[in-house]
Amino acid sequence: MFKKSTEVIIIVLTLLVALLTFACAGPAAGKQLSAISVTPQMLTEMEEGTTRQMTATGVYSDGSRGDLTGNATWAVSDPTIGTITPTGLLYALKVGKATITATYKGVTGSAPMVVVVPTLPGGAPKPKPITMPKYLVMQGGSSPGSTSDLYTQALQQLLNKFFPELEIRRIPGGTKENLVACEEGTSQFCPIGVYNVAWPALQGTLAGYEGRKFTHERSIGWDFMGNMGQAWAVLKDSPIKDLSDLKNKRIFVGASGSSSYVANEVLLQYYGFNYTTIKANGGLVLTGDVAEAAGLLAAGQIDAWNWGTVHPYAGLITANLQKGIRFIDASKEALTYLEKNLAGMGYWVMPAGTYEGQTKDAIGFTYLGMGLVRDDLSDDVVYNICAAMYAQKNFMEGIHIGWKGSDLVAYAYHRPVVGFPIQPGALKYWADRGITLQFQPGW
Repeated sequence: MFKKSTEVIIIVLTLLVALLTFACAGPAAGKQLSAISVTPQMLTEMEEGTTRQMTATGVYSDGSRGDLTGNATWAVSDPTIGTITPTGLLYALKVGKATITATYKGVTGSAPMVVVVPTLPGGAPKPKPITMPKYLVMQGGSSPGSTSDLYTQALQQLLNKFFPELEIRRIPGGTKENLVACEEGTSQFCPIGVYNVAWPALQGTLAGYEGRKFTHERSIGWDFMGNMGQAWAVLKDSPIKDLSDLKNKRIFVGASGSSSYVANEVLLQYYGFNYTTIKANGGLVLTGDVAEAAGLLAAGQIDAWNWGTVHPYAGLITANLQKGIRFIDASKEALTYLEKNLAGMGYWVMPAGTYEGQTKDAIGFTYLGMGLVRDDLSDDVVYNICAAMYAQKNFMEGIHIGWKGSDLVAYAYHRPVVGFPIQPGALKYWADRGITLQFQPGW
């Protein structure tokens, strides 16, 4: 009796072990796994912020199939684009492309992942049927070919397309000059670098204007000014290897008081010198006209040239055709220093091939910018400025190659925070597009 009971127990245990072994081995155990099929294969794109359940199916040597979704190890090639849980639930984090993989017993299957901007709520509002002012003064463009020069040119043409009776006067000026003109009422619109000039002005800490708070400016939201970067260029045969070699050289740093002028001095401080010490060491610090500076570089009269790129007719193209140029990169540590000491600055890459003969990426910095209007412009007028500007993105792309492919409306949708007080007419425009912009001090 006892012997038979023992035999039964052994048989039961053997069966349990066999069952557990089969369960742990996954479906179709004992057969050779030939491939893994990952589905869906993304025949349709995922919108940012959505999820999708992925499935891994094992294909075996005898032609049979088995579900491996819960057994496989899941991964996304770029975890900033998407993440996936152990059970195959995929999260789309930001716009971009990546590859999803499922691995089991050394066999891997994959599927492409394409994340796109969600369909924006609201369409593009048309300008309001109001009587626009007879005149509008717009200040910006410290020199021909500068970003602010191109920007104000574009906006002037856009506004005249919608409001041909509007007479627009454009006045050149550097970043600080633009802000002062807007504050004093001699200008009603100006492009500006938001952090290194606009925010300190709001706080009363703007260099050269300490103690004076600027109170008459309002933002219209994100604009195209920030979608560009600053890069350093030298002639191809120059002995300069990196930015540390500029301590006693003849350099061009943009318009006086511009965002590039301010940022480059902070950037060079990382290497142990500034504009004052460059001059003391026998060097030269030039500001002013971008096209003229490019000519000086081509002629060998300056050693290094810094300006916002990429312009469709940037002076660097002229220099490149005449003598040939190469870019020198800012180090990662220097750019980190710049970000810490000048809010709003960031790492920027200009892809290889942007300029003829450019065989590698150029590393520099970028910054956020915006358009400011004077607070005595009516809400409806500001609404119409926004409607003209943001409804014609393709036109803006044709003005500045750095704006190609940018979508400021989508950007505002995903990051609806602006670091400067927003004009009510601009708020209404964005609200009509389904976007609630918010002012967040110091953002």
